[in-house]
Amino acid sequence: MSLRDRLLNKSHAPSPEGGAAHVANAPEVLANEPPAVLPPDAPAPESVQSAPNVSPQAEQPAPKRRGRPRKVVEATQTAEPEQPAAVSSLTRGLLILLVDCIPTVFDGPTPEPLTGYVDNMHRKVAEAGGVDDVRFAGSDSPLGFGKWRGALAIAVRAELPPPGVYLALGLAHSELMQVVVEALEPSFDLVVRSVR
Repeated sequence: MSLRDRLLNKSHAPSPEGGAAHVANAPEVLANEPPAVLPPDAPAPESVQSAPNVSPQAEQPAPKRRGRPRKVVEATQTAEPEQPAAVSSLTRGLLILLVDCIPTVFDGPTPEPLTGYVDNMHRKVAEAGGVDDVRFAGSDSPLGFGKWRGALAIAVRAELPPPGVYLALGLAHSELMQVVVEALEPSFDLVVRSVR
């Protein structure tokens, strides 16, 4: 049991004798204890010296303080395998879009590229407009003069991809991908974009 746990447990337990002594350094000891979560590049925490044992009969509860109570962060030990199961169950059935970024660790379904969906939707709109590629539609085509962007967005909103995690990579290099991502964003449960 850590020093903080001992102090917190004893400070909440009423004293059987109503003794006069209490641990005067409890706030200082708690302030010197390392935080529960450290960043990976943080220096190693210094060890905390334990306070001398005080008999439980000589302790009394700490006086009540006015105002908002302080937040106490307790370091709980959870088994790591439980978190991925919780994360994967949360992402099941959701539409998640990762734009120009790739997760380094992902415990949910395997992300798949959005390019297959983009190509499929492009092909459907091109066939409906009677052209091979919507970007080369002539002025006599219903997709000419940039109208293909609106037609592709309408088709995308009408036929969303199945639930899953999708990667939209190379957004700056593909007009088709830009139009599809812009049309999909409002319908997706979570959209994550890279910061540049």
